[in-house]
Amino acid sequence: MLTVDEVAAALRLSLSATYTLIRSGVLPATHIGRRIRIVERVLQNFIEVGGRGWPGGWRQRPADEEHAA
Repeated sequence: MLTVDEVAAALRLSLSATYTLIRSGVLPATHIGRRIRIVERVLQNFIEVGGRGWPGGWRQRPADEEHAA
């Protein structure tokens, strides 16, 4: 799991911009107590889809996985 600092560095964004993505739900994050963590796989998926949320939301599988099932 990555910290917000690590994610901001990977995306080359400011901390403020990274927190905005998290608050808006575009970049899903897990809250562990008062700390925020982002699963590395989720960050990779976020980058692969060009920084957009998945169709139907992050809690659902991407459309291409649905057709493969």
